[in-house]
Amino acid sequence: MADAFAPKRGALQRAWLEAETIHRILAGLRRRKRLILRRLKGRSDWTFEQIVKNAPSIVEYAGNRFDLAHPRCSPQIGAGIVEGTYERHEIDLMRRYIDPRDKVLELGSCMGVTSLFLADLVGEENHLVIEADPLNLELSEHMFDLNGTKVRSRFGFLVSGDDEREFVQFSSNENPSSSSSYAREGTARTFDVPTIRFEELLKESGATAIVLDIEGGEVELFYKAQDLGQLRLVIMETHPWVTGEDAMAAMLASLKKRGFATKCSTHGGRYLVLRREDNDLRSAQRARIDVE
Repeated sequence: MADAFAPKRGALQRAWLEAETIHRILAGLRRRKRLILRRLKGRSDWTFEQIVKNAPSIVEYAGNRFDLAHPRCSPQIGAGIVEGTYERHEIDLMRRYIDPRDKVLELGSCMGVTSLFLADLVGEENHLVIEADPLNLELSEHMFDLNGTKVRSRFGFLVSGDDEREFVQFSSNENPSSSSSYAREGTARTFDVPTIRFEELLKESGATAIVLDIEGGEVELFYKAQDLGQLRLVIMETHPWVTGEDAMAAMLASLKKRGFATKCSTHGGRYLVLRREDNDLRSAQRARIDVE
């Protein structure tokens, strides 16, 4: 049977590629302009703190506004937003591979940059973000309110397979981007976080794509998962320096057995896109209809 979606899908893909090319060129020019201006003003050696101090408290980035004066916003994150580099690689991959018809489950909200981007891309009703750090959840919800976007967010830590824990001790880091289930340098506080069953959430949400940056938690989550449901796409930042190379290799091997193939790998495998070919866009669209 002929694929009735093929012409429309082909046209959409071409439009996305053209938009992505234009975006990357413009983003590169803006970054170069900022660097040249800093050098002309003798500011090329500024610290993160100096960059944030000399920027407006509210900065627009990736189509949304962010409050750099929030006490949970670290100088490193604030400087990245000012310079246009924070979560840039993830945003580029989402722009290239997430289809507007996807239902997206996101793990880790942190500053709320990618959450707001995804809510704009697929619609607020088709995006859900899970955050295990209560301080980061408050931070991201502040940004959601600032932009008037009703991002659906939920507090909890995902467990999968035979993991029957009801609570997990989670380390909140001084740098919000480093909060993790692993005890790491810079840990400021620990919280007992209620767990959420991964497989049940996938079924409940009808997610066809998952985006995650959870500081090493990805290994145990995917390796133990018994059923990945209707997922067709995984976009993640890996953390082999936290989990170890062997553990990451085992996780990727497990995903491969489930039909996921690597479609894109950048920065030495730090940022990955994996896609399951038997779950195409038509499956994603059907899953959305079934859930609704």
